[in-house]
Amino acid sequence: MAREEHCIYATEEDPTFIKKKMEEFGRVSDFIKRNLLHIYQTEDPFMHPEGVLAGAKSNFEMILKDSKPPYRIVAMLIPDTGTAEAMHTHIKIERGFQDSFEGFNGSVMCPYNIKKLEQNKSDNWIRELFDSHHSAIYAPTFEEGGVFQLVLKIEYFPYPYQ
Repeated sequence: MAREEHCIYATEEDPTFIKKKMEEFGRVSDFIKRNLLHIYQTEDPFMHPEGVLAGAKSNFEMILKDSKPPYRIVAMLIPDTGTAEAMHTHIKIERGFQDSFEGFNGSVMCPYNIKKLEQNKSDNWIRELFDSHHSAIYAPTFEEGGVFQLVLKIEYFPYPYQ
């Protein structure tokens, strides 16, 4: 946002709650007034009349409508990663988005809650998820974690970055 780029935060949670949490860490109101920060509450894509993929697409179109590229997005288009159906849909969306990512003018961060994963499928699901991403950030707590570059090989960069 300091570079005048549009930042989009989309969540199933109440945007007012998210805005208050963000205000604890920075100048949120200033960025909202300057139309650089957009906080959206997404609809449950599983409830979309045309199916979950149509629901995810509808959410994605909604969060882009008031922004200009390059986009800086933090979003979960499928909020429930705890069921087998949701996990399968996540992978389908991730693969489709990755296949067309070259033409997308921006970056996307997908904040997955690892604790919600279905226990017996989590290892394979995470491997498939890594296959459709350039990098991953593992942050179990504030100011703790690391970055994994996933392009050709997995490299680990511990926090604080050296």
